[in-house]
Amino acid sequence: MSISRLRSTLDDFEAERLDVDRFVLEWRRALLDLGAAVPTDLAETAEALLMRMESARWFSGEACGFSGKDLALALRRWLTAVEAASSGQAGTA
Repeated sequence: MSISRLRSTLDDFEAERLDVDRFVLEWRRALLDLGAAVPTDLAETAEALLMRMESARWFSGEACGFSGKDLALALRRWLTAVEAASSGQAGTA
């Protein structure tokens, strides 16, 4: 399942086994695979976080209002929200 792929890729990024470009590419691919399984508002949120992550690599320290570490944490929360939305849909199907 793509949710587990997202989680695994995030683990690799946080362990510094993936750089930002590869991480973002893998996440976007997994999101495409998930397609309609991810509610539109959550898909848009993920894309906004990925764009910030790409932008953050060009700035350092106080010049940037968000860090890769903060964004990784936000993506972990996002995964939790997607899993909750998925189990809610499964209960109504």
